[in-house]
Amino acid sequence: MQAIEFSTILNQQNQIEIPMDYIPFFAKKPKMRIIILIDDADNEDDIWKDATAAHFLNGYSESDNIYDKI
Repeated sequence: MQAIEFSTILNQQNQIEIPMDYIPFFAKKPKMRIIILIDDADNEDDIWKDATAAHFLNGYSESDNIYDKI
């Protein structure tokens, strides 16, 4: 199976618009599997990174600063 990626929006008829450049390709290979990825309102990766950093720093104590000088 081959993958093609493009960004699009729903039109006023609630249909997914396929860029015109891809129409000839789909005509040659009409059988396909569609996977839709929706952008999150909040970036989930950033949320996990912030939580990880906060959790790590909670375990850091003043006695650990001796390692900062090495």
